[in-house]
Amino acid sequence: GYKLSGKPPFKVQIGNVSNVTLMLNGETIKLNDFATNNQANFSLAP
Repeated sequence: GYKLSGKPPFKVQIGNVSNVTLMLNGETIKLNDFATNNQANFSLAP
């Protein structure tokens, strides 16, 4: 997996969300809630 660090907020774009698992602070994020045409675009902020 990948680990992201830096100054939030983070703008995220993920393609092929059906094959991706995203964990944030130990919780699974359901990417389909943010997806259109199997691509998710969202921001992560504390």
